[in-house]
Amino acid sequence: MKEIYTALHAAFEAASASDNEAAPAYAKLRDGIDWSATLRATAPSSRPVVERWFETACSGFCDGPMAALGRAVQANAEGLEWIAIYQAYEDDPTLAGFLDNYAILRLVGPHGPLVCEDMTVALTLQGPNTLYPPHAHKQEEVYGVLAGSAAWQRGAEPWVTREPEEIFLHPSGVRHATRTAGEPLLSLACWTRDATLPIVFRSEEHTSELQSHLN
Repeated sequence: MKEIYTALHAAFEAASASDNEAAPAYAKLRDGIDWSATLRATAPSSRPVVERWFETACSGFCDGPMAALGRAVQANAEGLEWIAIYQAYEDDPTLAGFLDNYAILRLVGPHGPLVCEDMTVALTLQGPNTLYPPHAHKQEEVYGVLAGSAAWQRGAEPWVTREPEEIFLHPSGVRHATRTAGEPLLSLACWTRDATLPIVFRSEEHTSELQSHLN
C-alpha cells in the first residue's frame, strides 16, 4: 500500500507545480496531509462495477503522474476496499443506474487508510454510459483523470471532455456533473476541507441532500 501513497504524493507535487487553476488546491492537499502517519488496516472488498470494469480502465493508462498512481493501485488491487457511494440511498430509484455503476476507493480522510479529519482523497470508478447527476457541495474539489475520458459540466458551462492526466477544479458551491460514454473512467477526487458535510443533488424534479462516503 505504501507505493500508492508515494505515487499519490508525487501526483500532488506535479499538480501543484502546474499552471492549472487547480494547482493551489492540490498544494493544500499536499501540505495538509500527514504523509508519515501509519496506515490504518481496511477490509478488502469489491463492487460489481469494479469486477467488470477496473482492469479495462487500467488498460488505458498513458504516461504521467496520474497513470503512475493508477499502476500503483492496480499492483495492490487484491487488498483494496472499494465501496458504494451514498450507501443509505441504494433504494432510491432515481439514482439506481448511477449507484450500480460507480464505486470509490478511499485513500485519505476520516475513514480512509491514511486518516485526515478535514480532507478526503478517493479514487472513483465510473462505468460506461453512466451519468453522475448534477450536484453541489461546500467543499472545494479537484479531480484528476487516471484513465478513460468523460464529459464534465461545471455550472452553466458547456460539457467538456476530459482526457487522461488532466486536472481540474470544482469551486465551492458550483454545480457539476460527469457523463461517461463507451469506456469506464478511473479518476481521483479530492476535497480540500469540510470532509463530513453532505452533497446536494439538484434536478428539475427534486433537490435532495445525500451524505457522501468519500470521507
